[in-house]
Formats: sequence, structure tokens, C-alpha cells
Amino acid sequence: MAEISSSLMEARKSPDFKGVDINSRFGLMLIGHDAIHLDVTEYVIASVLDRLKENLPSVELAGVIVLPKITENQVKKIYPDFEGNFLDAFTRVFGENESVLVVFKQTNMGEDEYSFVDEINKAKGKIERHKPIGGDTGWGDSIRGAIPLPGDRARYEEADRKIDDGELLSEDCVKLTHHLFHSADNERELAGLYVLIDEKSRRKIFGNKTKTYNKWAQQKVAGKNN
Repeated sequence: MAEISSSLMEARKSPDFKGVDINSRFGLMLIGHDAIHLDVTEYVIASVLDRLKENLPSVELAGVIVLPKITENQVKKIYPDFEGNFLDAFTRVFGENESVLVVFKQTNMGEDEYSFVDEINKAKGKIERHKPIGGDTGWGDSIRGAIPLPGDRARYEEADRKIDDGELLSEDCVKLTHHLFHSADNERELAGLYVLIDEKSRRKIFGNKTKTYNKWAQQKVAGKNN
């Protein structure tokens, strides 16, 4: 997730994908149980695709993969910076609920450099730190701003206060797992999403790049830089 709360995770610089072109060719996002429960999965996919096409018309949908559950080991790869209550809460939610992994691709590599990580995060929307009561939530013109969950504003404000005061409880962490969909902030998190895809689907989506991306993903989820 780009940010659950800025108190927990600060915005990071755009990732460096030197040597591997996956970020300019493919974009990945994970739609969570809350979006599925609200029956907005198709809306999220279509809305993100439309927003991506605004800056790069050649982007198209490459694959949609249903994940009955995500294991604890996989959750650790998706959220490598999480630990404690947050990791436990996300593990529980993803282990008990279905998710949907979506892959976008650029079909015209003759166009300018493109960062799917940056563009998907823009479409998703972030929550900015310590906005005044009644002020902008930081979602702005984003998917999360268009379809916020009931009580989102109050939930995030209360959790933000508890983080600052050191009072965050397990039940608060579970509430914060409601975020509609997840996208990577950096190449390690992108690799964490990539490894959720089964090998048959990888070959279908990524074609002759599959072996290269497999090797790259294995290195990144292991915390290696090369």
C-alpha cells in the first residue's frame, strides 16, 4: 500500500528499476476483500485502466488472477516493512478472504519511459498525515476518494492518533487492512506481488520475459539489490 498512515510509512521516492524493464512494461495491483465485498472490483479495474491510459494510451489489461487466499510468507513479501500487529492483521485478512491480482501492460514500447508504480499509486490515492478535522483526506481525485468505505475518515484519524500515542491495538490494525487495493511503492514490493502469480499465468502474461522476471523477483524478495 502506498500509505496506510504516514505516521507508520512515509512516502518513498520513485523506485529504481535499472537493468529490468518490468516497471515500464507491466503494472500490478492487488484488489482486497473489502473491494470484492462492496462489489466494486470491476469498477476499480476499469477506473485504474482509464487513468493509466490518460498518460499512455497503449496501456491495456494483461491479466486478472483470483487468489483464494494469500499465505503468511506471501504477505511478508508484499509488505516487507510490516511487523507485529500490522503483519498479523494483514496475514489474517488475506488468509481468510479472496483477493484479485490485476496486471496491466504497455503495448507500444516505442513510447516514452513510463512508471506503472507511480501511475497506479496516483490512481489509488494516499492518505496525508494529520489533516485538520473536516479538511482534505489526501485522497483527492483517486479511486479511494471515489469509493471510500463507510467510516473511513474517522477510522484513519483515530488510528493515526493511536500510532502517535503508542496505543495502537490489534483490532485497530485489522481496521486498517480495509484499503480497497494495494500497489507497490518500490521494486521489492513489486516483486512481492509478482511472486503471487502462478507459473502458468506468468508465462501467458509475461511471455519470453518470464525467466528474467522470475530471477529478478527471487532476488528482490530475498532483499538482494542485484
